[in-house]
Amino acid sequence: MRLSKQLATVTAVMLGTVALMGQGQAQAPAAGPARAQPAPGGFGGTPILHTVKEGKLYWAIAGAVVGIIIGDHGVILIDDGFAHVDDVVKKLTDKPITTVIETHDDTDHINGLYTTPNADKLKIIAMEDNWKQQWTTFKWTEKPKAACPQSPMPPAPNVIVRQDKVATTIDGVKMVFHHYGPSHTGHDLIIELPDYKVAFVGDVVFNNDLFPDHPGLPPQDHNMFWKSEKRGTPLGMFHNVDELLKLNVVGYVSGHSSHLMSKADIKRVRDDVKTDYDKEAKMTRSGMSLDDIRKAVGEDKYPPGPRGGCIAYVDLPWYAYNETKRDMEELKNNGTVK
Repeated sequence: MRLSKQLATVTAVMLGTVALMGQGQAQAPAAGPARAQPAPGGFGGTPILHTVKEGKLYWAIAGAVVGIIIGDHGVILIDDGFAHVDDVVKKLTDKPITTVIETHDDTDHINGLYTTPNADKLKIIAMEDNWKQQWTTFKWTEKPKAACPQSPMPPAPNVIVRQDKVATTIDGVKMVFHHYGPSHTGHDLIIELPDYKVAFVGDVVFNNDLFPDHPGLPPQDHNMFWKSEKRGTPLGMFHNVDELLKLNVVGYVSGHSSHLMSKADIKRVRDDVKTDYDKEAKMTRSGMSLDDIRKAVGEDKYPPGPRGGCIAYVDLPWYAYNETKRDMEELKNNGTVK
């Protein structure tokens, strides 16, 4: 596909189209544990730097991950969620940060923009609906402001991706933007880097407990959770992982990664969640109530309401019950179920 056609799905012209030369590829990662322990440097901690290709591709984690791609003339960030990521970049290159690509709008993935130099002049790329959801999220978080203080609204995305499989070159770096429908949110954006055979997948799937200072999520969630208020759903996560497994890559950097995840890693997380989801859906079809399902899987032992401080949380039984009931009602209305 010619670049002009690729960019027809975008509302602004992206950076240069110089082909990427002289890059190596990431080595196939060893399969990591299904439920890895949290890496050092939690939310607000010291960033931990990981190298994919020396002088070219890195990611840093301080609670959430920031991808760092060194282009021909500047630096491209994938997410910008912790303060002063520019300090990490300065240790790698003297090139300026020019572009930020947002995997989704959660504050732990975009709040670092407040401390990034010239943030209002950066090219900020995001999936369609990302900005509208940012606004909704920031308005929604006004309620618990005393407990969960929020910064002012971050700079808006100014380059919008509207469909799956948008291939382009930004500052000499080849990339493909993918959107497989709702998963963690309704507007998750996956960034594939073909020359490195690596994909940044945001919070579609990850291998770190998000709440290292909290007892954690229930076992049946397998350290995953979905934003119901942003149209997230585990059913979408299952589909997203199916599509991610088809990519010609050897590793996946998630939004909360302690290591480069392999195909076996992301499949294992998906399968573990799906096993419990299917079990809870079967309980729903048998006539069990949501409260009874929660008791059966041990969810009732966890306190209701926000977890991890300010993070809205809906448990897996809620999704399995409500989505299964919805499907049963649709079948009934179509005359299939009596």
